Amino acid sequence: MDDRPRRSAGVRRLKQRLYDGRPGRFEDLARAHVRAAQRVLVFGAGRGRRELDLRGPGREVVGVDVNRDVLTNPHVDRAVVYDGCRLPFPDGHFDLCCTQSVIEHRLDPAGTFAELARVLERGGRLVFKTPNKWFYAMLVSRLVPNRLHARVIRFATGRGERDVFPTVYRANTLGRLRHLLGAAGFVEVELHGHLHGAGYLEWSLPSYLVGVVYERIVNLSPVFEPLRGHFVGEFLKP
Repeated sequence: MDDRPRRSAGVRRLKQRLYDGRPGRFEDLARAHVRAAQRVLVFGAGRGRRELDLRGPGREVVGVDVNRDVLTNPHVDRAVVYDGCRLPFPDGHFDLCCTQSVIEHRLDPAGTFAELARVLERGGRLVFKTPNKWFYAMLVSRLVPNRLHARVIRFATGRGERDVFPTVYRANTLGRLRHLLGAAGFVEVELHGHLHGAGYLEWSLPSYLVGVVYERIVNLSPVFEPLRGHFVGEFLKP
């Protein structure tokens, strides 16, 4: 069943004109590093509805998740369900880990980063995208009880209930990410606020235009970085 939002023709046309075919920074990083990778971990892969397809010749892509939906993910070579604590892989097994919209759900992000560092080899890279705790959509989300998130997100983005999970935002500021990743042994290559698109304002043409203007303003200068929608990072295990 197609659970994409029913948007006005004006929103669809404007979105296509402004953003279609223009990848965001997370996608750029993931695709750049996967070219040289042999063993890739997609952490929190889910059922793959919004995941990148990183498969390729001579490369194994392993998707791991606490949810059994990962077993239906069409973009991985192998799917693994785990207990949410210890990853079922040996030390130094992967040379790249990609994770998108997962960190905000982790109750123990310090433990998560430590596990990701453990299963990455020396010289391995962690590439991620996660929401900014102080972005307007996340502020609203923290005011709305988790039990109502599915309904709100369905209205704002069209995402189905099975793809909505409780959020806690325990690592979702620039300072907190740097602290926790550094404590896990990672070295920062890049970390910055990122906004690509109109956020969660696609339900009407006027709201979508507001989102586009907001995006243009906060991307004008690094001064506005704390107001952007997501953080995109690349960290190295030395």
